[in-house]
Amino acid sequence: MKKMFFIDTENVGLRWISLLKEMNKGDKALIFYTDKSPNLTFSLLDQILTSKVQVECVRCTNGSANALDFQLVTELGRRIKNNRRNPCQFVIISGDKGFDAVVEYWTARSYDVSRENGVRVVDKNLLVRQNYEQRLKNIPLEDDYIKVLLPIFMGAMKQDQRTRKQTVYMGICKKYGVTDGAALYRLIQPLVKEIAATGPFPVY
Repeated sequence: MKKMFFIDTENVGLRWISLLKEMNKGDKALIFYTDKSPNLTFSLLDQILTSKVQVECVRCTNGSANALDFQLVTELGRRIKNNRRNPCQFVIISGDKGFDAVVEYWTARSYDVSRENGVRVVDKNLLVRQNYEQRLKNIPLEDDYIKVLLPIFMGAMKQDQRTRKQTVYMGICKKYGVTDGAALYRLIQPLVKEIAATGPFPVY
């Protein structure tokens, strides 16, 4: 599944460049920057230009507190709307926990949105996602169902344990309707209960 990274350069500096080698062809990195962002060297610029992912630089105006953050979140909403027919993971790269409210808002609506600090967290969430995918295949389920269920699982399992199962159920019914959604949920219910209780769980 394609990933779209929203990078807060005022917060993470140049650490995001190491993420490029972790990204796949077809992924996209949106680099949000202001005049307070660190400058690139020619060596780092070369790494960007030779990357296999799409890189887009987004200049943000500043001068007020959290100006870049507001512009990043606005662009995130626009991209989610534009990609709502195509499964996509949206990843905010920032150490600012203020973005967690944005993550909670979108995951509650069954979109695969997360916030991560760097390569280690991205790797862990990738492993979690692969774990879910394999366990769904073992049920077995067709790939079309798995593509829909993965973002629902990733969003639900970031929540409090008391709401994880209900969030999965509601996300499925929203996508397939109450009758078909309930039937699908019954099929995967044992797996939902197991993961909700014991994980593994995505990290922010």
